[in-house]
Amino acid sequence: MKRVRVQYRRLIEVRELRACVDLQRRVWGFAERDLVPASQLLTAAMNGGAVIGAIHDHRLVGFVWSHGGVKGGRPYLHSRMLGVLPAFRGLGIGRRLKILQRRAALEEGVDRVQWTFDPIERANAHLNLHTLGAVARVYYTDFYGTSEASLHAGLPTDRLLADWDLKGSRARKAARRAAPRFHAGPLPGEVVTATAGPVARLRLEGYRLDAAGKTLLVEAPAESQRMKRRDPARAIAWRMGLREIFLSYLGAGYEARDLILAPQARGPARGYYVLARKGSGSR
Repeated sequence: MKRVRVQYRRLIEVRELRACVDLQRRVWGFAERDLVPASQLLTAAMNGGAVIGAIHDHRLVGFVWSHGGVKGGRPYLHSRMLGVLPAFRGLGIGRRLKILQRRAALEEGVDRVQWTFDPIERANAHLNLHTLGAVARVYYTDFYGTSEASLHAGLPTDRLLADWDLKGSRARKAARRAAPRFHAGPLPGEVVTATAGPVARLRLEGYRLDAAGKTLLVEAPAESQRMKRRDPARAIAWRMGLREIFLSYLGAGYEARDLILAPQARGPARGYYVLARKGSGSR
């Protein structure tokens, strides 16, 4: 898609928030009962959270919204949704919305944002961990329960929890410039997953749970939405395999600090979660 002009601003008018509800239907295919209504978006926006929209030609093409929370006596924002229409993806809109969300949080005196994401959605993981510099230390099993959304395709709704330290060096760097898309050089750790097949139809055939190196690599599937629709057996194998891998290694003191894309001589890049021991330095 050619370069387009996109404007960004906070949304507080009900008609604009209703457009966010329509966008939820188009991006996630939510059933009516799963939609977040405009009234809740308005309440969040007026009480410490923020709803930020991306607008092209007077039309909402993406948005992010968050609401306030408290953990251990410290305020934070929980980022509930980030969505961009399919035709406008790949233009950096998602990153820009998150950077503006960071700015809004800091203006309110909040220095941490958290949100959940699906571990088999490689593109989201790359944005969250690589581009933005968040870290994942917690894995939730079937977080939302059964969902009718086409996005979930009947899979258990497992999620990783992204933790974004807004004043940390990685978040500050992300706010200044976009990170390189692809990883340069050799892989930075030991691969603990065994996979087979072309990248676009990658199968998870096995994995190790006894590795103890400083840095471990866990391969992630590409084109997960197509896999969910066309090959549900392969999708459930990835879901259950990654569940066991993350529960094991996060429980053993590792954290997911990155998702790198490793270019191949032919075909799409391979993607690897980078797991490192807590307190072992930063990437």
